[in-house]
Amino acid sequence: DDDATTTVDDSSATWWSSEKLIQHMEKYNLGEYSEMVLKHKITGRLAPLLKDEDLRDMGFTIVGDRIRFKQMMAGLKTHEGIVGDTTLWIGQERLYWSDAEQAVYTCGGLCPH
Repeated sequence: DDDATTTVDDSSATWWSSEKLIQHMEKYNLGEYSEMVLKHKITGRLAPLLKDEDLRDMGFTIVGDRIRFKQMMAGLKTHEGIVGDTTLWIGQERLYWSDAEQAVYTCGGLCPH
């Protein structure tokens, strides 16, 4: 194919649409909440962020169902290797505040860090 389209790996729950999330929920006997997921526009990206009170507000009235939903999401996080909730920063740590400070602490660059 010479098609220059970019495809998204939809095996990652982060990219799931509401419909794909509902399909997964049905495996956990949570299919009765499908209308609520659609109504509140919950996707695979938003689902892990839902707190207990959010689920209650959406209509998850049964405690066991809320727990099952949270376990389902925790399992997806573990499956995808997600640790923690959010990456706050990706980059290289600066060792010196300025070039002058670097020159002083490394003897003009002769003694690297």
